[in-house]
Amino acid sequence: MGPNSKKKNNDWLNGAIPVSDDEWLSQAVPVSEDEWNQIANSGPNADFADESEDAPPLIRAEVGALEKPEDRLKALRKHYPDAQYDPEDPDSNFVYTDEKGVVRRYNAPNWLPFSLGDWASIAPEGGETVGSILGAGGGAIGGGILGTAVAPGPGTAAGAVTGGIAGAGTGAVAGREVTQRGLNWIFGNEDTRTGKEQLIDAGQTFALGAIGEGVGPLLLKPAARAAKGYLIGGKAVDDVATVKGRVGDMRSIGIEPTPGMVSGSERHATLEHALKNTIPGEQIEARIKDAYSKTGDEFDRITSAMNNGNPAMSRAELGSALKEQAQAAKDAGFARSEQLYDDVTAKVTAKPPASNTAKYVTDLQTEKAALSNTGKRIHEKHIDRVIEEAAPLIEDAKNGVLDFQQLKEYRTYLGGLMSDPGIDKTLKSRLNGIYKAATADMEETALASGDDAAQAWRKANNQYRRLMDSETGYGKGGLAAKIVDPKTDTDAIHDLVFKNKAKGGNQIAAARRSILRAEGGKEAWDNVAGSVVERLGKKTLEGGETVFDTTTFLKNWKDEAFSKEAKDALFKGTKHQQFRDDLDKVARIAGNLQRYTKHDNHSNTAKHLTALGSLNPLSRQNIYATAIGSALSAGSLTAGVAVAGGKIAQSGGAHALKGYRADLLTSPEVVNWLANVPKAEMQRGGLKAHVKRLVDIRKSAPNRVAVAINEYLRDLRYDETDNNE
Repeated sequence: MGPNSKKKNNDWLNGAIPVSDDEWLSQAVPVSEDEWNQIANSGPNADFADESEDAPPLIRAEVGALEKPEDRLKALRKHYPDAQYDPEDPDSNFVYTDEKGVVRRYNAPNWLPFSLGDWASIAPEGGETVGSILGAGGGAIGGGILGTAVAPGPGTAAGAVTGGIAGAGTGAVAGREVTQRGLNWIFGNEDTRTGKEQLIDAGQTFALGAIGEGVGPLLLKPAARAAKGYLIGGKAVDDVATVKGRVGDMRSIGIEPTPGMVSGSERHATLEHALKNTIPGEQIEARIKDAYSKTGDEFDRITSAMNNGNPAMSRAELGSALKEQAQAAKDAGFARSEQLYDDVTAKVTAKPPASNTAKYVTDLQTEKAALSNTGKRIHEKHIDRVIEEAAPLIEDAKNGVLDFQQLKEYRTYLGGLMSDPGIDKTLKSRLNGIYKAATADMEETALASGDDAAQAWRKANNQYRRLMDSETGYGKGGLAAKIVDPKTDTDAIHDLVFKNKAKGGNQIAAARRSILRAEGGKEAWDNVAGSVVERLGKKTLEGGETVFDTTTFLKNWKDEAFSKEAKDALFKGTKHQQFRDDLDKVARIAGNLQRYTKHDNHSNTAKHLTALGSLNPLSRQNIYATAIGSALSAGSLTAGVAVAGGKIAQSGGAHALKGYRADLLTSPEVVNWLANVPKAEMQRGGLKAHVKRLVDIRKSAPNRVAVAINEYLRDLRYDETDNNE
């Protein structure tokens, strides 16, 4: 048991707020005693809370070491008797009246993600997070050694994986428990959790710590069930299936996630980002960078396989490839049409009467006779031209020398005349009339020649109709016609096909149909698909280099930007279909990383300060972070925790729970030294001189504390030979 809670601790807390009611109520308060009693009896009004500052760091450290809200409130009331649960956040925050009569929040909102008070209050979570990550490394080493001894070769890998899981879980439990117990002993507070509640909390801490090491169903489910899906003092973590899915996704591409990456807990993610730019948090930063790197590697693997190792085509190159293949498909279509009509010719036995063509000419002659003078000026020359074009055909039919082949060639000749870009619209309309009449003559001739000829005719005619349809073929106004149009720019072709992919897959499907009709169409489409996908995930840097970018890929791959129907049109039935699931997985990982990193501090100023701080062992952040999250490697090498039946069985983890932080944080002199870090920053010599005072403390400290200080200074990277001058 630690010192009595009513004992004055000014001798080692160096002026911390006195803990007895009388001591601090006797100090100057700018309200009358009656007014103060009224405030104390009614409790503080949260609506009038001054949020310019929160509870002092040392009090935050004391209260933050407890788990149960009622225990935390009791500890806070030792200093502020009227403290109450915060109506806006009763699970983790409080309101109280300070010594000057000002109503404040225990944890006031602030612009930076972590104030000095926040650093003090997250001591247990800091120990848990860094203990988890460092414990995983130690556990993997120990597990690998043990596995090698049992089964050389396979045992090494299996032991390393399971050792990493156990080490992560154990490191998290050890880091949190050592810090909590040490602080509660120092402040003389009672942890009223029952044995069962402590098991649940430890099981949860273990599960969240082990999640990042690929914890399996036998470990994750019981622990998560015991924890009931919550992180004490924070928001709910996500359900077990979601967390397991994230772990599975990440591990499948070689990512070893931190708990904050997969748990869904905002508090866990924020804490990891706060710690990552400190010395003990370097492994967190390394894992974040590795996660992004491996996500990009997986995307590159997919697109490289889709493109057969070739670089992605530019927009112009994509348009050119589509135009070239569509034109080849059009040529192939008309060649097939010609072949089918030749088959009809071979089966036709009747002579073409050309009666429909003759009737059309008669109608033209009647129209001409009825023309006014103005009408003659406009139409007479076109009518005469069409009559002139039809006369040889009608004459041959009368003489019995017209056959089906000549009739077919005549219709093709008329089609050629109409395709002249400079043709007069009126003339084209009348030529189209005689074209239809010639087609009707062909049909009558085929049907009069027996079933074989009739069937061949229907087959050829249906194929030609599809070929000339605007939706299924190359008819006027259709996508395929626009693609093969010489006037369509190759850049524009890309937009014609893919611009409306958010609204459906019709354009992509139409382009794919037109391309597949020609030889080599499948290969051409696969190349187009690979380039399109790669462009979805790449952004171009200033120097022209293209790199994978999670934000770019998520923006372009989400269903709102690239509909499911459009993805079906691009992938379904192709050899690339297998990659669609892989790309969905990359999107899930990228989305999860994006949610995780939004808890980072994106201020450039703060970034620069923390980056510089990670290089400076004597920064305030490093001094605190190293104290609450120091390495547990010695204990983690053999540590193992299994969660089974709601109980926690510890194996070899005792040493981890007796790591040097226990001795460090239960030394009044050391805690007093830590409490004075902010004051030391403002004094002559700054933190360099302050660390030298810790060296002096070591000289007269008990042996265990001296050893703990040595370990701490080593992890802080403090070089006594040059004093970091």
